[in-house]
Amino acid sequence: MIRPAFIVLLAAALLAGCDPRFIYETNLSPRELQALTGTWEGQSALSKGDKACPAHYLWFLRVANGNVDGSLVDKETPNAPRTRFTTFLDYDGSMTALVRPGGWDATVRGTFQRDVFIGESTGPSCNHRMRLRRTSSS
Repeated sequence: MIRPAFIVLLAAALLAGCDPRFIYETNLSPRELQALTGTWEGQSALSKGDKACPAHYLWFLRVANGNVDGSLVDKETPNAPRTRFTTFLDYDGSMTALVRPGGWDATVRGTFQRDVFIGESTGPSCNHRMRLRRTSSS
């Protein structure tokens, strides 16, 4: 009786420390994070969703002064108006933002590294994974 209760308590304690966000660690030092500027571009691919979900989005992120300005557009309609968002760079090199592509809410989470941004966008019916390449630094 004591052994199963102990296992349940141990499992609960281990799971309580888990962060449900899909965030990679950054390879930037605190000093590099404070001075981080540049642009990251690339696309995301559908990882989970129904037939109404776009297969790919084109992303553009610009970082300056601790702020992140971003935009995205469906790859099938690259000339359509872009969905824009603004957020901030967190102390650990990550960012979180709420975006509304195509009228549905999605949460974007990810981490900046020296040469890439790795993240995901999650919504009620569509999830996308992304790996954006750094295209310039200021």
